[in-house]
Amino acid sequence: MGNAYGVDYNKVVYLVLILNNGLTSLAGSLLSQLQGFCDIGMGNRMIVIGLASVIVGERIVSSRNMLMISFSCLLVAIVYNTLIAISLDAAGSILRASDILYYHRCSNCFHYAKQKK
Repeated sequence: MGNAYGVDYNKVVYLVLILNNGLTSLAGSLLSQLQGFCDIGMGNRMIVIGLASVIVGERIVSSRNMLMISFSCLLVAIVYNTLIAISLDAAGSILRASDILYYHRCSNCFHYAKQKK
């Protein structure tokens, strides 16, 4: 439809990609400034949550209304994050980081004892 008004489609695509990458880098830099550190895997969880919320949100609402689809995606993202927090809290009461460290030390001791024989 934009071509009918004389808008160059390729230029609009490039402009949107430039704006998208700029806003993404700004958000990432603000997040790292807020948290005080930066990690290589910081964005992986957000990508998974975003994709899951869009896929499930579009399946829940079969409407063509963009506002309803956006609201359902936001609702799914909130529910998804809540379920992750509940499951991590439940796992925290069962398994602690010190347990993993203890297992690692014991497995190294057993490996060393096997090599000595």
